Amino acid sequence: MKTSVSVRQANTREKARDRDILRGMSVKQEKEQQSEVDELMNEWVKIQTELQQLNASPSELVFDRQEFVRNTGAIINEVDIPVGIKQELMMAFQKFLPFGQDKTAKPDKKLVIEGDVIIEYVEHIVHDFDIPTNGIQDIIEGFRKLVKAKSGKAAAIASLAAKQESLQERIQAIVDDADIPDEQKEIYHQLRQVKTGTPLSNTVRVLLSRDGKKSSGEDFNPYGLTINQNGHVLVCDYGHGSVKTVTADTAQILTSVTVHGLPHNFKPTDTKMADNGDYYTADEGNKCIVVSDAKSEVKQIIAMGKLKEPTGVFVDKDRNVFIADYGADCVIKCNGDGDIISSRQLRKPRSLTMNSKYQLIVSCQGENCIYVLDSNLEILNQFGSDHLVNPWGVTVDNADNIYVADEWKIVKFDRQGEYQETVTVDVDPRYIAVFTDGRIVYSDDSDHTVKVIYK
Repeated sequence: MKTSVSVRQANTREKARDRDILRGMSVKQEKEQQSEVDELMNEWVKIQTELQQLNASPSELVFDRQEFVRNTGAIINEVDIPVGIKQELMMAFQKFLPFGQDKTAKPDKKLVIEGDVIIEYVEHIVHDFDIPTNGIQDIIEGFRKLVKAKSGKAAAIASLAAKQESLQERIQAIVDDADIPDEQKEIYHQLRQVKTGTPLSNTVRVLLSRDGKKSSGEDFNPYGLTINQNGHVLVCDYGHGSVKTVTADTAQILTSVTVHGLPHNFKPTDTKMADNGDYYTADEGNKCIVVSDAKSEVKQIIAMGKLKEPTGVFVDKDRNVFIADYGADCVIKCNGDGDIISSRQLRKPRSLTMNSKYQLIVSCQGENCIYVLDSNLEILNQFGSDHLVNPWGVTVDNADNIYVADEWKIVKFDRQGEYQETVTVDVDPRYIAVFTDGRIVYSDDSDHTVKVIYK
């Protein structure tokens, strides 16, 4: 009951704020258009609720035995492992077929089972065999794709998302046609970027933009960002080749660091700050990690000539440096001297961070999922493929909850990788960070801004 009251109160506040913003319309126009906006937003909320329920629901599948055998055989035959192991795996999966002990069941009897149960069984079985890590990953991913294809959830989610997009366009058209100042229209659109009914947040504010007022010009191209010890936001301005330090509340640019003395143009894609105040910045232009002080003096160059397209970086308390090399399909670990000591092949890793257990959290665009690695880059967990379509930035909060910037949305998982919730934002949220008070800051490549989501 408390939840429903809270939702009604929130909706009442939203509608009151909408009416204030649209106050400049004529009385007749305001009533007609505000009524239509309210109707459309109510429809939007219903769809959002359906989406959340759908995402949280089990992926129920229907198989007959022969179909399951065919699908299983196709997945296993695609994997590069010895024939003998393939046969043993098939036997193991056939034992799973009855989904119980009903030996009298006919071969064509329809079997209903949750997709998560299949994946759990697959993960349990494959680790009992002497299979290389890549083979294990390929088998699990094959079954994940099968579950996704059979469940029908993906198509349903896509259909609902398309309806939401259409509603949002109609709402925007109404506001844009209204006889009110452009500034009020912009405020309205910003309030609507985080949609009603999503518990993760309730308002969003532009921190930096390319309008020349809060950034250094129209080339502002924000990529990686992080929060330093003072609570300021460090933003990679790829377009200007600099790393800006910005106050989160007043949007004041405190510093703008441009690294000099490099062979090619400095193209920062991600940055982190070490305890001593040094910047560790992934430089796509020079294909390396640049360590510099706050005065832009280069102190160290890491992995020069050994990287293809560094897009993510993290430095731990022992000055170990972890790099997401998107172009080389791998995650790399370097020691404090910059020597590469280990690597892990992953398809298109984009961003990475570390939780309180010193486990590396990696967004992997090649598999549309999140990997968890230990400090030696051994795989501990993989999750998120049911909810992610193009994951970019990844970060953790104080409780090790995991936040992922994906297309149109930010997705939250708990520390074990269990899905929690989704908030719809802009078309292209890129990199992301979380303040200690729960505010979320992210870079948006679609309109060249950095935005803060307030709880």
